[in-house]
Amino acid sequence: MPIVRNKKIEVLYSAAEIAERNTQLAEQIALGDLSDILVISVLKGSFVFAADLMRAMYEAGLSPELEFISISSYGAGKEAGELLFCAILKAVLRAVTFC
Repeated sequence: MPIVRNKKIEVLYSAAEIAERNTQLAEQIALGDLSDILVISVLKGSFVFAADLMRAMYEAGLSPELEFISISSYGAGKEAGELLFCAILKAVLRAVTFC
């Protein structure tokens, strides 16, 4: 097991498994009738996944854009509360589809 910050970490998925799944996701997205794809990455935790997915999407023939947002539910306290969007998307959204 790898050690991170003096703690043993159990690896759930190998780097190869993650790369293969990203490729599958990108290929599935490429099958859709999509244009002007915008990948929105929630900082800080998803930036590595977003980068890997973006690379896979480019390899699948897509040209997505990338934006980052930051969200917090803690504010100054230690208890979760309302979600606070700490960064604003710069991209102009013409249409948004949620699934």
